[in-house]
Amino acid sequence: MEIGFPTTPASAVRPRDVISATGDSRVDAIYVDPAKLTYGARSPLVVAKALLGQRFVVGPTFGVSGERTDQILKRMIDGTGDPRKTNAGLLYVQAGVNDIAQTSSTGPATFTDVVSGATITIATVADNAAKNIRAIAQLALDAGMTVVIENEVGANGINSVEKTTALMDLRQMLTEFGETTPNVYVHDAFAIITNPTASATGITLRPTLVYDVTHPNALGAYLWGKSLATLLDRLIPPARGSIMIQNIAEASGNGRRQLLTNPLFATASGGTAGTGFSTATLTANITSGSSSLVVTAGRTVPSGTQVTGAGIPANTFINTTGTAGTYAMVTATGSAVNATATATGVAVNATIVPSGYVGAVGGGATAIIDSVPSANGLGNDITIAATFAGNGDVARLRQDLNGSSANGGTYNAALRVGDIVQAVAMVDITSTPVNLAALYLSLVQNSGGGATSMSSFDMFSANASVDYGITEPCSLMLATRPFPLPAITGTFPYLTAEVRAVARAAGSCNFTIRQMGIRRRGTSY
Repeated sequence: MEIGFPTTPASAVRPRDVISATGDSRVDAIYVDPAKLTYGARSPLVVAKALLGQRFVVGPTFGVSGERTDQILKRMIDGTGDPRKTNAGLLYVQAGVNDIAQTSSTGPATFTDVVSGATITIATVADNAAKNIRAIAQLALDAGMTVVIENEVGANGINSVEKTTALMDLRQMLTEFGETTPNVYVHDAFAIITNPTASATGITLRPTLVYDVTHPNALGAYLWGKSLATLLDRLIPPARGSIMIQNIAEASGNGRRQLLTNPLFATASGGTAGTGFSTATLTANITSGSSSLVVTAGRTVPSGTQVTGAGIPANTFINTTGTAGTYAMVTATGSAVNATATATGVAVNATIVPSGYVGAVGGGATAIIDSVPSANGLGNDITIAATFAGNGDVARLRQDLNGSSANGGTYNAALRVGDIVQAVAMVDITSTPVNLAALYLSLVQNSGGGATSMSSFDMFSANASVDYGITEPCSLMLATRPFPLPAITGTFPYLTAEVRAVARAAGSCNFTIRQMGIRRRGTSY
């Protein structure tokens, strides 16, 4: 739900379509860390970014776990944490619950506002938090930024009449601030994340939408972010150039701007399938007595695909001979099969891994991987039907840019020290997943010799049993946060891009990867 001015604003986000975030620990899901650069699936902002096709980027976040509104405001005033210095066009603010949590009539009774010096009690906390949030917004407005405020949804710790009263007062004041202030928009996930009938004297968040009593899990953030995306869709125009792969000419051999081979999966087979991927099968029926199979499903069938069906001898496979759409059939020993068969309009449930890539599963997962022509003409789409046996099971597709040990270690020929790299991918969840924790993109770098890896993710989430993930079909455009390749410290440095689906419990996920690449950029965010 979005409150404020639902029509297109007078001035869209400027000067860049970048969002800088400040607020409580629910914004902390987006952070920059020396060893891990994460865009977490627990963040509604990250979800909105993926659903809106990478229309904007998430710049630095200034969220600090446990901070109150006055502490956030102080850091903006004294410059130690000031989103205005990022040149972002939009400031996303979520704050207030920590103020309320730190006051009550029973203890802790009060806190001192670090900006005004006032003593804040449970009776004054809502007014003070609203005042501070308005001041944060005004600083951003004065800098030419658009402001989106998340109306405070509370937490399970808001469990008394006095705290609930303070929360409701704060929510109403923020609503009215959005109604009366140009270029300030208030988004409200209260109806999404809370249980509306749990208690008349306290707040209870829906247990399947949070991983603790305060913070959304991947499913909670998906539903929250899906709602937030409807507001950001009107505030941020689709004006950025695409960072996705748009032509097969963007191959790694044509310079060093796109570093993966076969990013559009134009070469549909030739990759490596790990243990756990299903045996290739194509269902057909014998029609006469020669050794050919006519496939009329409008697709190419790779050599080695197993053929089963009525009258088909056991251990029958497609041979490489034959014209387009007509293939020779042989037994496992290479002998011709004396039967003509027709496969009409059938799917090829085949272990087909695109050239340059590795398909693999982990834990007790199994998967069927296939290739189908892309509907938009951009190469092929890779479909993966994954079945999970339990928590932490994974199905993935990756490409490795492996280095060497020459002269103490060198990067892959496509890479240079200092290159700023970013993985990109287009992924669709094509049917209702069951017990999916996360479907995410990762870019892992290791400078060699046992050095610490650096991982950059988009839509990453942990896979604990409480990490409920997306539960409906959707399209996600993914892009990791860019980072520079460090100097080599040993032998065999590498860079790996990977799309992976991870389970929270036994279940399944059918997804399609439409493209995957690694961009070499000239700048970070």
